[in-house]
Amino acid sequence: DPIPGVVKSGYAVKPGYVYGAREGQTVNFPGRVDVAFGSHGNYHYLYGVTGDITFDNSTFGGDPLPSVSKSGFVSVAKIRSENIYSIKSVHSGYVVSVGGTDRMASGAPVEQRQWDSSHDWKKWKLVSVEPGFQKIVNMNSDLVLSVEGSDRMAAGAPIELREWNSAHDWKKWKVVYIGYEQFYLENKHSGLVLSVEGSDRMAEGAPLQQRGWNPTHDWKKFTAEHWVGEDELFSLEINISMNNVHVYPNPASSVINIDFAGDDISRASVRVYNLLGGLVLEDKINDQKNTLSVSHLSKGAYIINVSSENFNYNRKIMVE
Repeated sequence: DPIPGVVKSGYAVKPGYVYGAREGQTVNFPGRVDVAFGSHGNYHYLYGVTGDITFDNSTFGGDPLPSVSKSGFVSVAKIRSENIYSIKSVHSGYVVSVGGTDRMASGAPVEQRQWDSSHDWKKWKLVSVEPGFQKIVNMNSDLVLSVEGSDRMAAGAPIELREWNSAHDWKKWKVVYIGYEQFYLENKHSGLVLSVEGSDRMAEGAPLQQRGWNPTHDWKKFTAEHWVGEDELFSLEINISMNNVHVYPNPASSVINIDFAGDDISRASVRVYNLLGGLVLEDKINDQKNTLSVSHLSKGAYIINVSSENFNYNRKIMVE
């Protein structure tokens, strides 16, 4: 029983999201979250929002599916506004990188390169600029991904670093999920998508351009890798104070420590889920300080849940 003594319901949720609210309900989000509103595969999105969000047509800029009851959802996907990532090509395994002789320069080309954690020009921050669209900011220069060339509507137009300008729709991008943690980046100005091009799309140094979307082209698909920063999974359960549970270290390599400050830990347990929702590890909490071995888990992101009859705590953790 997830919440004893309370009427519960079942929900069919959008992949990568958890149920957040019924239609018309207002929810307060203390930290940045990405949210969706809709039903039956038709959704409108807001990225990087905080505070009170009402899940209705007005807030989300229109009715995603008229005459059908809708719900609100909260993202647990890896892409979150204001966090820092590398953007990895599904096709080649290389990451989106600034090239050229001066990686700080406006007009520097964008290409794919081998990941290196010491290279800030391979790290990006997605910042919400309007409902559904974000600017993609390079952590080395603070310049943004932009479509350039003589015709910014054309397939094949190059991608470069440029100064941000809110009036330039060719510097705004939409993250469109096409499978769990896979997405493409759609340009607002042209409707075309970010793509690895050149004579060899597997080659280091292949340039980035905009092209028409094609679901069979893996060089137009990306994942967010090498996650940087701390990402809390927002829980709509009744949680104990976050100060009462301390889960560390994060990232972890061999063990996770779970310290519990509450007095009543009877029948408490810890569960670890992969991002597809599969249970990969489960154990009992028997003391105020507990150790959980994760050395057998594959590297990646997981959700850890610590719960009993009196509390429910969720957090995203990384195993490396």
